[in-house]
Amino acid sequence: MEELLSLEEASKMLGVKPATLRKWDNEGRLNAIRIGSRRDRRYKKSQIDKIISHSTEAVYDIQELDGAMHSFFGYIESFIGGLKENYGRGMSRHLLVSENGHVKVAYSYEELMELGEFISKRLLEDPIFAEKIVAECNYCFEQSDLLIKECRQEKRSLLEFLEKTEAIYKKGLSWSMLIEPLDAFLLKAIKNKITLDAQEATSIFGILSTPLAESFVMRQQKAIAQLAQLISKDAALLCIFKDLSAEDIENKIKGSEIEKKINEVCREFYWWKADYIRYIPLTALDVIAYVQEKLSKGTDLSKEIYKLDHYLEELKKAKASAIERICPDEELTHWLWIINAIGPLHDARKEWFLKMQAVFEMILDEISALRNISQDILRYCSPTELRSLVMGEEIDLESISRREKYCVMISDIEGHTIIYGGEAKKIEEEELGFGKNELVNLVKGTAVSFGTVSGRARVVYSSEEARQKIKPGDILVTSMTRPDFVPFMEIAAAIVTNEGGITCHAAILSRELQIPCVVGTRIATRVINDGDIIEVNGTHGIIYILERAVK
Repeated sequence: MEELLSLEEASKMLGVKPATLRKWDNEGRLNAIRIGSRRDRRYKKSQIDKIISHSTEAVYDIQELDGAMHSFFGYIESFIGGLKENYGRGMSRHLLVSENGHVKVAYSYEELMELGEFISKRLLEDPIFAEKIVAECNYCFEQSDLLIKECRQEKRSLLEFLEKTEAIYKKGLSWSMLIEPLDAFLLKAIKNKITLDAQEATSIFGILSTPLAESFVMRQQKAIAQLAQLISKDAALLCIFKDLSAEDIENKIKGSEIEKKINEVCREFYWWKADYIRYIPLTALDVIAYVQEKLSKGTDLSKEIYKLDHYLEELKKAKASAIERICPDEELTHWLWIINAIGPLHDARKEWFLKMQAVFEMILDEISALRNISQDILRYCSPTELRSLVMGEEIDLESISRREKYCVMISDIEGHTIIYGGEAKKIEEEELGFGKNELVNLVKGTAVSFGTVSGRARVVYSSEEARQKIKPGDILVTSMTRPDFVPFMEIAAAIVTNEGGITCHAAILSRELQIPCVVGTRIATRVINDGDIIEVNGTHGIIYILERAVK
Protein backbone atom coordinates (compact mmCIF):
# COMPACT_ATOMS: atom_id res chain seq x y z
CA MET A 1 0.00 0.00 0.00
CA GLU A 2 1.24 3.49 -0.89
CA GLU A 3 2.74 5.28 2.13
CA LEU A 4 1.28 8.76 2.64
CA LEU A 5 2.84 11.76 4.38
CA SER A 6 1.12 14.59 6.19
CA LEU A 7 1.47 18.18 4.97
CA GLU A 8 3.99 18.87 7.73
CA GLU A 9 6.06 15.74 6.99
CA ALA A 10 6.17 16.37 3.25
CA SER A 11 7.06 20.06 3.61
CA LYS A 12 9.84 19.21 6.06
CA MET A 13 11.33 16.68 3.63
CA LEU A 14 11.25 19.22 0.79
CA GLY A 15 12.65 22.02 2.97
CA VAL A 16 9.73 24.42 2.49
CA LYS A 17 6.98 25.73 4.74
CA PRO A 18 3.60 23.93 4.85
CA ALA A 19 1.95 27.05 3.41
CA THR A 20 4.22 26.81 0.36
CA LEU A 21 3.40 23.14 -0.22
CA ARG A 22 -0.32 23.91 0.19
CA LYS A 23 0.06 26.61 -2.48
CA TRP A 24 1.76 24.16 -4.87
CA ASP A 25 -1.09 21.73 -4.28
CA ASN A 26 -3.74 24.38 -5.03
CA GLU A 27 -1.87 25.24 -8.24
CA GLY A 28 -1.70 21.59 -9.29
CA ARG A 29 2.09 21.52 -9.08
CA LEU A 30 2.36 18.71 -6.51
CA ASN A 31 -1.03 17.09 -6.05
CA ALA A 32 -2.16 15.91 -2.63
CA ILE A 33 -4.71 13.29 -1.65
CA ARG A 34 -7.55 14.55 0.54
CA ILE A 35 -8.42 12.39 3.54
CA GLY A 36 -11.83 13.30 4.87
CA SER A 37 -11.59 17.05 4.30
CA ARG A 38 -9.70 19.55 2.14
CA ARG A 39 -7.63 20.55 5.17
CA ASP A 40 -6.28 17.03 5.69
CA ARG A 41 -3.83 16.74 2.80
CA ARG A 42 -1.60 13.69 2.32
CA TYR A 43 1.27 13.28 -0.14
CA LYS A 44 2.64 10.15 -1.70
CA LYS A 45 6.00 9.41 -0.11
CA SER A 46 7.24 7.87 -3.38
CA GLN A 47 6.61 11.19 -5.16
CA ILE A 48 8.48 13.19 -2.51
CA ASP A 49 11.29 10.61 -2.47
CA LYS A 50 11.60 10.94 -6.25
CA ILE A 51 12.14 14.69 -6.02
CA ILE A 52 14.56 14.38 -3.12
CA SER A 53 16.58 11.51 -4.60
CA HIS A 54 16.97 13.25 -7.95
CA SER A 55 17.78 16.64 -6.50
CA THR A 56 19.56 16.50 -3.18
CA GLU A 57 20.88 13.06 -2.28
CA ALA A 58 22.54 12.06 -5.54
CA VAL A 59 25.11 9.26 -5.44
CA TYR A 60 27.44 11.33 -7.63
CA ASP A 61 28.21 14.97 -8.08
CA ILE A 62 28.36 15.27 -11.87
CA GLN A 63 29.75 18.19 -13.84
CA GLU A 64 28.81 18.31 -17.51
CA LEU A 65 30.44 20.69 -19.95
CA ASP A 66 32.01 21.00 -23.36
CA GLY A 67 35.66 20.26 -22.69
CA ALA A 68 38.78 18.37 -23.74
CA MET A 69 40.46 15.75 -21.56
CA HIS A 70 43.90 17.33 -21.15
CA SER A 71 42.64 19.88 -18.60
CA PHE A 72 41.11 17.17 -16.42
CA PHE A 73 44.14 14.96 -15.74
CA GLY A 74 45.63 17.52 -13.34
CA TYR A 75 42.18 18.44 -12.02
CA ILE A 76 41.40 14.85 -11.03
CA GLU A 77 44.88 14.08 -9.69
CA SER A 78 44.62 17.17 -7.47
CA PHE A 79 41.22 16.13 -6.16
CA ILE A 80 42.57 12.70 -5.24
CA GLY A 81 46.24 13.08 -4.29
CA GLY A 82 46.72 16.87 -4.05
CA LEU A 83 44.01 17.44 -1.45
CA LYS A 84 45.26 14.50 0.60
CA GLU A 85 48.81 15.89 0.57
CA ASN A 86 47.77 19.43 1.54
CA TYR A 87 44.76 18.82 3.77
CA GLY A 88 45.17 15.27 5.02
CA ARG A 89 42.25 13.85 3.07
CA GLY A 90 41.14 13.69 -0.58
CA MET A 91 38.59 12.02 -2.82
CA SER A 92 39.14 8.31 -3.43
CA ARG A 93 37.80 7.91 -6.96
CA HIS A 94 36.79 9.88 -10.05
CA LEU A 95 34.93 8.89 -13.18
CA LEU A 96 35.23 10.90 -16.40
CA VAL A 97 33.21 10.38 -19.60
CA SER A 98 34.45 12.00 -22.82
CA GLU A 99 32.18 12.00 -25.88
CA ASN A 100 32.62 14.20 -28.96
CA GLY A 101 33.97 17.20 -27.07
CA HIS A 102 31.51 16.83 -24.18
CA VAL A 103 32.77 15.79 -20.75
CA LYS A 104 31.12 14.46 -17.60
CA VAL A 105 33.21 14.41 -14.42
CA ALA A 106 31.71 12.48 -11.50
CA TYR A 107 32.67 11.83 -7.89
CA SER A 108 30.88 10.62 -4.77
CA TYR A 109 28.51 13.24 -3.34
CA GLU A 110 28.63 11.64 0.11
CA GLU A 111 32.44 11.67 0.08
CA LEU A 112 32.42 15.29 -1.09
CA MET A 113 30.21 16.30 1.86
CA GLU A 114 32.40 14.40 4.33
CA LEU A 115 35.50 16.07 2.91
CA GLY A 116 33.88 19.51 3.21
CA GLU A 117 33.04 18.88 6.86
CA PHE A 118 36.57 17.57 7.49
CA ILE A 119 38.23 20.68 6.00
CA SER A 120 35.80 22.97 7.84
CA LYS A 121 36.78 21.39 11.15
CA ARG A 122 40.46 21.66 10.30
CA LEU A 123 40.07 25.39 9.63
CA LEU A 124 38.24 25.76 12.95
CA GLU A 125 41.11 24.09 14.79
CA ASP A 126 43.79 26.08 12.93
CA PRO A 127 42.48 29.47 11.61
CA ILE A 128 46.01 30.47 10.54
CA PHE A 129 45.90 27.59 8.05
CA ALA A 130 43.41 29.62 5.97
CA GLU A 131 46.11 32.28 5.45
CA LYS A 132 48.51 29.61 4.16
CA ILE A 133 45.85 28.28 1.75
CA VAL A 134 45.14 31.74 0.34
CA ALA A 135 48.88 32.51 0.02
CA GLU A 136 49.61 29.22 -1.80
CA CYS A 137 46.66 29.71 -4.17
CA ASN A 138 47.49 33.34 -4.90
CA TYR A 139 51.10 32.44 -5.66
CA CYS A 140 49.96 29.95 -8.32
CA PHE A 141 47.30 32.33 -9.63
CA GLU A 142 49.89 35.08 -10.10
CA GLN A 143 52.17 32.71 -12.02
CA SER A 144 49.75 32.44 -14.95
CA ASP A 145 50.48 35.97 -16.21
CA LEU A 146 54.22 35.33 -15.87
CA LEU A 147 53.84 32.07 -17.81
CA ILE A 148 52.09 33.91 -20.62
CA LYS A 149 55.05 36.30 -20.91
CA GLU A 150 57.56 33.43 -20.75
CA CYS A 151 55.57 31.49 -23.32
CA ARG A 152 56.17 34.25 -25.88
CA GLN A 153 59.93 34.19 -25.41
CA GLU A 154 61.87 32.63 -28.26
CA LYS A 155 64.83 31.29 -26.26
CA ARG A 156 63.48 28.70 -23.86
CA SER A 157 63.26 24.93 -23.62
CA LEU A 158 59.80 23.67 -24.60
CA LEU A 159 60.16 20.60 -22.39
CA GLU A 160 61.20 22.60 -19.32
CA PHE A 161 58.43 25.12 -19.92
CA LEU A 162 55.80 22.36 -20.30
CA GLU A 163 56.95 20.70 -17.06
CA LYS A 164 56.96 24.04 -15.23
CA THR A 165 53.45 24.87 -16.47
CA GLU A 166 52.07 21.44 -15.52
CA ALA A 167 53.65 21.74 -12.04
CA ILE A 168 52.10 25.17 -11.37
CA TYR A 169 48.75 24.00 -12.74
CA LYS A 170 48.69 20.93 -10.53
CA LYS A 171 49.90 22.81 -7.45
CA GLY A 172 47.28 25.54 -7.90
CA LEU A 173 44.53 22.94 -8.21
CA SER A 174 45.84 20.88 -5.29
CA TRP A 175 45.42 23.87 -2.98
CA SER A 176 42.25 25.35 -4.48
CA MET A 177 40.20 22.16 -4.90
CA LEU A 178 38.99 22.58 -1.30
CA ILE A 179 36.38 24.96 -2.77
CA GLU A 180 34.12 22.17 -4.12
CA PRO A 181 33.78 20.18 -0.87
CA LEU A 182 33.53 23.32 1.28
CA ASP A 183 30.83 24.77 -0.99
CA ALA A 184 28.79 21.56 -0.86
CA PHE A 185 29.05 21.25 2.92
CA LEU A 186 28.58 24.92 3.83
CA LEU A 187 25.64 25.34 1.45
CA LYS A 188 23.65 22.69 3.29
CA ALA A 189 24.92 23.58 6.77
CA ILE A 190 24.21 27.33 6.54
CA LYS A 191 20.79 26.82 4.91
CA ASN A 192 19.75 24.65 7.83
CA LYS A 193 20.74 27.38 10.28
CA ILE A 194 18.64 30.15 8.71
CA THR A 195 15.03 29.66 9.85
CA LEU A 196 13.35 32.76 8.41
CA ASP A 197 10.55 32.82 5.82
CA ALA A 198 11.64 31.68 2.36
CA GLN A 199 12.17 35.03 0.62
CA GLU A 200 14.01 36.65 3.51
CA ALA A 201 16.05 33.49 4.10
CA THR A 202 17.12 33.38 0.43
CA SER A 203 18.00 37.08 0.47
CA ILE A 204 20.04 36.83 3.69
CA PHE A 205 21.65 33.59 2.55
CA GLY A 206 22.72 35.33 -0.66
CA ILE A 207 24.22 38.28 1.20
CA LEU A 208 26.08 36.16 3.75
CA SER A 209 27.42 33.71 1.16
CA THR A 210 28.75 36.38 -1.21
CA PRO A 211 32.55 36.68 -0.81
CA LEU A 212 33.78 40.12 0.21
CA ALA A 213 35.73 40.68 -3.01
CA GLU A 214 35.18 42.11 -6.48
CA SER A 215 34.36 39.39 -9.02
CA PHE A 216 36.23 39.32 -12.33
CA VAL A 217 32.89 40.04 -14.01
CA MET A 218 32.60 43.28 -12.05
CA ARG A 219 36.15 44.25 -13.00
CA GLN A 220 35.41 43.67 -16.66
CA GLN A 221 32.10 45.54 -16.47
CA LYS A 222 33.84 48.48 -14.82
CA ALA A 223 36.56 48.56 -17.51
CA ILE A 224 33.92 48.60 -20.29
CA ALA A 225 31.78 51.21 -18.49
CA GLN A 226 34.82 53.48 -18.00
CA LEU A 227 35.68 53.20 -21.70
CA ALA A 228 32.08 53.98 -22.65
CA GLN A 229 32.02 56.97 -20.31
CA LEU A 230 35.26 58.32 -21.80
CA ILE A 231 33.83 57.99 -25.31
CA SER A 232 30.49 59.57 -24.35
CA LYS A 233 32.29 62.74 -23.27
CA ASP A 234 33.78 63.25 -26.74
CA ALA A 235 31.01 64.12 -29.25
CA ALA A 236 33.04 63.20 -32.33
CA LEU A 237 34.17 59.89 -30.81
CA LEU A 238 30.63 59.11 -29.67
CA CYS A 239 29.34 59.53 -33.24
CA ILE A 240 31.99 57.12 -34.52
CA PHE A 241 31.03 54.43 -31.98
CA LYS A 242 27.31 54.87 -32.61
CA ASP A 243 27.33 55.07 -36.40
CA LEU A 244 30.13 52.77 -37.60
CA SER A 245 30.72 49.02 -37.52
CA ALA A 246 33.31 47.60 -35.10
CA GLU A 247 35.71 46.96 -38.02
CA ASP A 248 35.41 50.54 -39.27
CA ILE A 249 35.83 51.91 -35.75
CA GLU A 250 39.04 49.88 -35.31
CA ASN A 251 40.47 51.46 -38.47
CA LYS A 252 39.23 54.95 -37.58
CA ILE A 253 40.85 55.08 -34.11
CA LYS A 254 44.29 53.72 -35.04
CA GLY A 255 47.05 55.54 -33.18
CA SER A 256 44.62 57.34 -30.86
CA GLU A 257 44.49 57.37 -27.05
CA ILE A 258 41.23 55.44 -27.08
CA GLU A 259 42.90 52.66 -29.08
CA LYS A 260 45.60 52.42 -26.40
CA LYS A 261 42.96 52.12 -23.67
CA ILE A 262 41.08 49.45 -25.63
CA ASN A 263 44.33 47.50 -26.02
CA GLU A 264 44.93 47.81 -22.27
CA VAL A 265 41.57 46.11 -21.66
CA CYS A 266 42.53 43.39 -24.17
CA ARG A 267 45.77 42.75 -22.27
CA GLU A 268 44.06 42.68 -18.86
CA PHE A 269 41.23 40.35 -19.93
CA TYR A 270 43.03 38.38 -22.66
CA TRP A 271 41.58 35.14 -21.25
CA TRP A 272 37.93 36.30 -21.22
CA LYS A 273 36.71 34.18 -24.14
CA ALA A 274 38.58 30.98 -23.21
CA ASP A 275 36.64 27.86 -22.33
CA TYR A 276 37.46 24.30 -21.25
CA ILE A 277 38.40 23.26 -24.77
CA ARG A 278 40.43 26.09 -26.26
CA TYR A 279 41.76 29.61 -25.82
CA ILE A 280 40.36 32.39 -28.00
CA PRO A 281 42.17 35.72 -27.47
CA LEU A 282 40.12 38.80 -26.62
CA THR A 283 40.53 41.28 -29.48
CA ALA A 284 40.03 45.01 -29.92
CA LEU A 285 36.97 44.20 -32.05
CA ASP A 286 35.46 42.32 -29.09
CA VAL A 287 36.04 45.25 -26.73
CA ILE A 288 34.65 47.75 -29.27
CA ALA A 289 31.50 45.60 -29.58
CA TYR A 290 31.13 45.49 -25.77
CA VAL A 291 31.44 49.29 -25.61
CA GLN A 292 28.93 49.77 -28.43
CA GLU A 293 26.45 47.54 -26.62
CA LYS A 294 26.97 49.51 -23.39
CA LEU A 295 26.41 52.82 -25.17
CA SER A 296 23.29 51.53 -26.95
CA LYS A 297 21.58 50.75 -23.64
CA GLY A 298 21.60 54.41 -22.65
CA THR A 299 22.37 53.65 -19.01
CA ASP A 300 23.70 56.30 -16.64
CA LEU A 301 27.40 55.37 -16.78
CA SER A 302 28.36 57.58 -13.83
CA LYS A 303 25.84 55.79 -11.60
CA GLU A 304 26.95 52.39 -12.86
CA ILE A 305 30.63 53.13 -12.17
CA TYR A 306 29.80 54.63 -8.77
CA LYS A 307 27.83 51.50 -7.87
CA LEU A 308 30.70 49.24 -8.95
CA ASP A 309 33.24 51.37 -7.07
CA HIS A 310 31.19 51.20 -3.85
CA TYR A 311 30.12 47.57 -4.18
CA LEU A 312 32.32 46.21 -1.37
CA GLU A 313 31.37 49.04 0.97
CA GLU A 314 27.66 48.34 0.43
CA LEU A 315 28.18 44.57 0.76
CA LYS A 316 29.89 45.06 4.14
CA LYS A 317 26.88 47.02 5.37
CA ALA A 318 24.46 44.40 4.04
CA LYS A 319 26.44 41.59 5.71
CA ALA A 320 26.45 43.44 9.05
CA SER A 321 22.69 43.95 8.84
CA ALA A 322 22.09 40.29 7.88
CA ILE A 323 24.22 39.03 10.77
CA GLU A 324 22.31 41.28 13.17
CA ARG A 325 19.06 39.84 11.81
CA ILE A 326 19.94 36.16 12.34
CA CYS A 327 22.18 36.42 15.46
CA PRO A 328 24.49 33.54 14.41
CA ASP A 329 25.72 31.02 16.96
CA GLU A 330 29.40 30.09 17.26
CA GLU A 331 29.19 27.34 14.64
CA LEU A 332 27.48 29.53 12.03
CA THR A 333 29.93 32.35 12.77
CA HIS A 334 32.79 29.96 11.95
CA TRP A 335 31.19 28.92 8.65
CA LEU A 336 30.63 32.54 7.63
CA TRP A 337 34.27 33.29 8.46
CA ILE A 338 35.33 30.47 6.11
CA ILE A 339 33.28 32.04 3.29
CA ASN A 340 34.96 35.40 3.76
CA ALA A 341 38.43 33.83 4.07
CA ILE A 342 38.23 31.19 1.33
CA GLY A 343 35.28 32.29 -0.83
CA PRO A 344 37.18 34.78 -3.04
CA LEU A 345 39.38 31.90 -4.24
CA HIS A 346 36.43 30.45 -6.16
CA ASP A 347 36.21 33.40 -8.53
CA ALA A 348 40.01 33.87 -8.68
CA ARG A 349 40.53 30.20 -9.53
CA LYS A 350 38.09 30.34 -12.45
CA GLU A 351 40.00 33.30 -13.87
CA TRP A 352 43.30 31.51 -13.30
CA PHE A 353 42.03 28.31 -14.87
CA LEU A 354 41.12 30.14 -18.08
CA LYS A 355 44.48 31.92 -18.12
CA MET A 356 46.17 28.53 -17.81
CA GLN A 357 44.11 27.35 -20.79
CA ALA A 358 45.74 30.16 -22.77
CA VAL A 359 49.21 28.97 -21.73
CA PHE A 360 48.44 25.34 -22.60
CA GLU A 361 46.99 26.38 -25.96
CA MET A 362 50.27 28.08 -26.87
CA ILE A 363 52.20 24.99 -25.78
CA LEU A 364 49.94 22.70 -27.81
CA ASP A 365 50.44 24.96 -30.81
CA GLU A 366 54.22 24.48 -30.51
CA ILE A 367 53.95 20.71 -30.10
CA SER A 368 51.57 20.56 -33.07
CA ALA A 369 54.13 22.34 -35.27
CA LEU A 370 57.01 20.27 -33.87
CA ARG A 371 55.41 16.84 -34.41
CA ASN A 372 52.86 17.65 -37.16
CA ILE A 373 49.96 16.46 -35.03
CA SER A 374 46.56 18.17 -34.90
CA GLN A 375 45.80 20.21 -31.77
CA ASP A 376 42.43 18.43 -31.66
CA ILE A 377 44.33 15.22 -30.85
CA LEU A 378 46.78 16.88 -28.46
CA ARG A 379 43.89 18.20 -26.34
CA TYR A 380 43.18 14.58 -25.36
CA CYS A 381 46.77 13.72 -24.34
CA SER A 382 47.84 13.26 -20.74
CA PRO A 383 50.74 15.38 -19.40
CA THR A 384 53.00 12.31 -19.66
CA GLU A 385 52.08 11.79 -23.31
CA LEU A 386 52.74 15.46 -24.13
CA ARG A 387 56.20 15.20 -22.54
CA SER A 388 56.91 12.10 -24.62
CA LEU A 389 55.99 13.95 -27.80
CA VAL A 390 58.25 16.89 -26.93
CA MET A 391 61.12 14.45 -26.31
CA GLY A 392 60.58 12.92 -29.76
CA GLU A 393 59.09 9.65 -28.51
CA GLU A 394 56.19 7.87 -30.16
CA ILE A 395 52.81 7.51 -28.43
CA ASP A 396 49.58 5.66 -29.30
CA LEU A 397 47.88 8.39 -31.35
CA GLU A 398 45.11 6.03 -32.46
CA SER A 399 43.96 5.46 -28.86
CA ILE A 400 44.17 9.18 -28.11
CA SER A 401 41.98 9.95 -31.14
CA ARG A 402 39.40 7.50 -29.79
CA ARG A 403 39.20 9.47 -26.52
CA GLU A 404 37.51 12.36 -28.27
CA LYS A 405 34.84 10.12 -29.82
CA TYR A 406 34.05 8.16 -26.66
CA CYS A 407 35.80 6.80 -23.59
CA VAL A 408 35.46 6.43 -19.84
CA MET A 409 38.38 7.16 -17.52
CA ILE A 410 38.40 5.79 -13.97
CA SER A 411 40.91 7.44 -11.64
CA ASP A 412 42.09 6.67 -8.13
CA ILE A 413 45.27 7.02 -6.08
CA GLU A 414 46.96 4.45 -8.37
CA GLY A 415 46.41 6.48 -11.54
CA HIS A 416 44.09 6.54 -14.56
CA THR A 417 42.49 3.67 -16.46
CA ILE A 418 40.95 4.56 -19.84
CA ILE A 419 38.27 2.25 -21.26
CA TYR A 420 36.71 2.29 -24.73
CA GLY A 421 33.76 0.84 -26.63
CA GLY A 422 31.00 -1.33 -25.19
CA GLU A 423 32.73 -1.83 -21.84
CA ALA A 424 32.94 1.95 -21.36
CA LYS A 425 29.25 2.38 -22.24
CA LYS A 426 28.28 -0.31 -19.75
CA ILE A 427 30.25 1.41 -16.96
CA GLU A 428 28.67 4.78 -17.73
CA GLU A 429 25.15 3.37 -17.75
CA GLU A 430 25.65 1.39 -14.54
CA GLU A 431 27.28 4.19 -12.57
CA LEU A 432 25.84 7.40 -14.03
CA GLY A 433 22.67 6.12 -15.62
CA PHE A 434 19.72 8.44 -15.35
CA GLY A 435 16.86 7.97 -17.79
CA LYS A 436 16.67 10.97 -20.10
CA ASN A 437 13.08 10.00 -20.90
CA GLU A 438 12.08 9.70 -17.24
CA LEU A 439 9.39 12.26 -16.53
CA VAL A 440 10.29 14.55 -13.65
CA ASN A 441 8.20 17.70 -13.59
CA LEU A 442 9.60 19.31 -10.47
CA VAL A 443 13.32 19.79 -9.77
CA LYS A 444 14.74 21.01 -6.49
CA GLY A 445 18.03 22.83 -5.95
CA THR A 446 19.44 25.62 -3.81
CA ALA A 447 17.92 29.07 -4.07
CA VAL A 448 20.69 31.67 -4.28
CA SER A 449 18.84 34.64 -5.81
CA PHE A 450 15.13 35.09 -5.12
CA GLY A 451 12.23 35.86 -7.45
CA THR A 452 9.99 33.80 -9.71
CA VAL A 453 9.88 33.88 -13.53
CA SER A 454 8.61 31.67 -16.33
CA GLY A 455 10.21 31.26 -19.73
CA ARG A 456 11.60 28.93 -22.35
CA ALA A 457 14.48 26.75 -21.15
CA ARG A 458 17.65 26.78 -23.19
CA VAL A 459 19.92 23.87 -22.25
CA VAL A 460 23.51 24.69 -23.21
CA TYR A 461 27.02 23.49 -22.38
CA SER A 462 29.16 26.10 -24.13
CA SER A 463 29.09 29.81 -24.91
CA GLU A 464 28.89 29.03 -28.62
CA GLU A 465 25.77 26.97 -28.03
CA ALA A 466 24.39 29.79 -25.84
CA ARG A 467 25.11 32.31 -28.61
CA GLN A 468 23.01 30.29 -31.04
CA LYS A 469 20.10 29.60 -28.70
CA ILE A 470 19.54 32.21 -25.99
CA LYS A 471 17.28 35.18 -26.61
CA PRO A 472 16.18 37.85 -24.12
CA GLY A 473 13.73 36.36 -21.62
CA ASP A 474 14.92 32.75 -22.04
CA ILE A 475 16.06 30.74 -19.02
CA LEU A 476 19.68 29.55 -19.09
CA VAL A 477 19.96 25.90 -18.01
CA THR A 478 23.50 24.55 -17.85
CA SER A 479 25.90 22.47 -15.80
CA MET A 480 27.93 25.48 -14.60
CA THR A 481 28.69 28.96 -15.89
CA ARG A 482 31.95 30.63 -16.95
CA PRO A 483 33.05 34.15 -17.96
CA ASP A 484 32.23 33.50 -21.62
CA PHE A 485 28.60 32.89 -20.57
CA VAL A 486 28.23 36.42 -19.14
CA PRO A 487 26.65 38.11 -22.23
CA PHE A 488 23.93 35.43 -22.24
CA MET A 489 23.43 35.51 -18.47
CA GLU A 490 22.82 39.25 -18.79
CA ILE A 491 19.84 38.72 -21.14
CA ALA A 492 18.46 35.59 -19.45
CA ALA A 493 15.37 35.82 -17.25
CA ALA A 494 16.80 33.28 -14.79
CA ILE A 495 19.66 30.81 -14.35
CA VAL A 496 19.52 27.11 -13.41
CA THR A 497 22.62 24.94 -12.95
CA ASN A 498 23.40 21.32 -12.11
CA GLU A 499 26.45 22.25 -10.09
CA GLY A 500 27.53 25.13 -7.93
CA GLY A 501 27.47 26.19 -4.35
CA ILE A 502 27.26 29.36 -2.34
CA THR A 503 30.29 31.05 -3.89
CA CYS A 504 29.91 29.80 -7.47
CA HIS A 505 30.00 32.06 -10.53
CA ALA A 506 26.26 31.66 -11.28
CA ALA A 507 25.25 32.49 -7.70
CA ILE A 508 27.36 35.64 -7.49
CA LEU A 509 26.46 37.00 -10.92
CA SER A 510 22.72 36.28 -10.63
CA ARG A 511 22.64 38.37 -7.45
CA GLU A 512 24.51 41.15 -9.24
CA LEU A 513 22.00 40.94 -12.13
CA GLN A 514 19.06 40.59 -9.70
CA ILE A 515 17.52 37.61 -11.50
CA PRO A 516 16.27 34.33 -9.97
CA CYS A 517 18.83 31.55 -9.76
CA VAL A 518 18.76 27.95 -8.56
CA VAL A 519 22.05 26.03 -8.37
CA GLY A 520 23.06 22.53 -7.32
CA THR A 521 20.07 20.72 -8.90
CA ARG A 522 22.44 18.01 -10.19
CA ILE A 523 19.92 16.89 -12.82
CA ALA A 524 18.49 20.02 -14.50
CA THR A 525 20.20 19.48 -17.87
CA ARG A 526 19.08 15.86 -17.92
CA VAL A 527 15.39 16.24 -17.10
CA ILE A 528 14.68 19.68 -18.60
CA ASN A 529 14.57 19.54 -22.38
CA ASP A 530 15.70 22.39 -24.59
CA GLY A 531 12.59 24.44 -25.37
CA ASP A 532 10.51 23.35 -22.35
CA ILE A 533 8.49 26.10 -20.69
CA ILE A 534 9.63 26.21 -17.07
CA GLU A 535 9.07 28.32 -13.98
CA VAL A 536 12.08 29.09 -11.81
CA ASN A 537 11.20 29.79 -8.20
CA GLY A 538 14.39 31.34 -6.89
CA THR A 539 12.87 31.84 -3.47
CA HIS A 540 12.24 28.17 -2.71
CA GLY A 541 14.84 26.64 -5.06
CA ILE A 542 12.23 24.89 -7.21
CA ILE A 543 11.96 24.53 -10.99
CA TYR A 544 8.59 23.48 -12.40
CA ILE A 545 8.35 22.06 -15.90
CA LEU A 546 5.10 23.66 -17.07
CA GLU A 547 5.02 22.48 -20.67
CA ARG A 548 7.18 19.99 -22.49
CA ALA A 549 8.65 21.05 -25.83
CA VAL A 550 7.29 19.21 -28.84
CA LYS A 551 10.03 16.95 -30.20
